[in-house]
Amino acid sequence: MKRAFFAVLLLSACTEPPRGGNKGTPFEELTLQSLVRWPDGREYVTVIGRGYPEEGQTNVDARRRASRDGAAMAAQEKMIAELKKLAPKERIRDLLRQVEIAKTDYTYDDICSLTLRLPKELLGEKKQVWNDER
Repeated sequence: MKRAFFAVLLLSACTEPPRGGNKGTPFEELTLQSLVRWPDGREYVTVIGRGYPEEGQTNVDARRRASRDGAAMAAQEKMIAELKKLAPKERIRDLLRQVEIAKTDYTYDDICSLTLRLPKELLGEKKQVWNDER
């Protein structure tokens, strides 16, 4: 029995790992930039908003709808705060129209977490504005 176990162990150790079409970045080419970027190569401004269902609501769809709406509002407020740091005031409305919903998650008690993202390449160059009252 021990021989059979060691034979299986030896056989599994000597076989090649499965080859897949999805190759990772070789260690020699691994840089901080390749770790920070998303898989498609773009960088994003990402915010997460959290929403809670209304008290006393028993309908699951109504609870999720209310928590999703609250999460969307919270995420938009956070995105506006981030954009105020990164972009001129007159571009914020246009940038908000290009925000993508990256992920929506619900917990067991219908609390919603909504992730918004905006590609940094849309920001362009950050312009220094003096005496800006954002």
